[in-house]
Amino acid sequence: MESLGRGLRGELGGLRTIEEALAAAGGAGGGPDDPAVQALRTAAALRAAALSGRTPRQGEDTCR
Repeated sequence: MESLGRGLRGELGGLRTIEEALAAAGGAGGGPDDPAVQALRTAAALRAAALSGRTPRQGEDTCR
């Protein structure tokens, strides 16, 4: 289990490891009201949309 660096841990709040950050980005783990979790999920949705060649609609959950 790899730990996140100090700076990144400061940005992601309670997420301490790479595994926790990836789980939160994928929709598992983390609290839904946590701003860091929301940012990770938004980034994951934007990445998925970019890789698929389409633009996600606002509010669309593409992290499945």
